[in-house]
Amino acid sequence: MNTFEWQTGANVTATDFLDGLIAGHQYQVQFFAARTDCCGTRTHWFGDGEGNLSTPINGNTYTSILGTFTADDVDQTIQFFDSSTNPILNAYVLRDITPAVPEPTTWAMMLAGLGLLGFSVRRSKAA
Repeated sequence: MNTFEWQTGANVTATDFLDGLIAGHQYQVQFFAARTDCCGTRTHWFGDGEGNLSTPINGNTYTSILGTFTADDVDQTIQFFDSSTNPILNAYVLRDITPAVPEPTTWAMMLAGLGLLGFSVRRSKAA
């Protein structure tokens, strides 16, 4: 799962972008925020819905915040705060970074290969 949304000159709605996650999977989320054309006096920050907030960001800069989390449910929470009533989120990227688990057939082939290797070593010792 890779999700991406980008808007210029407007706030990203980010509707439901943390829905439908797989519990136990690791995700990386990156936010791109702020603009220099309108918002020099504003301050904004992000939170996880449990009171953990990012460092406040001056609105007169461009910034990127990168974080990882393990989904504990299919719906996660992220909060956008701003010193005004219109938080800025120019873009976000969400990536599933869970390491791949080998398929059962891969395991079977590996075990068969090790078995054949063991058989051939044993046979060569007997000869």
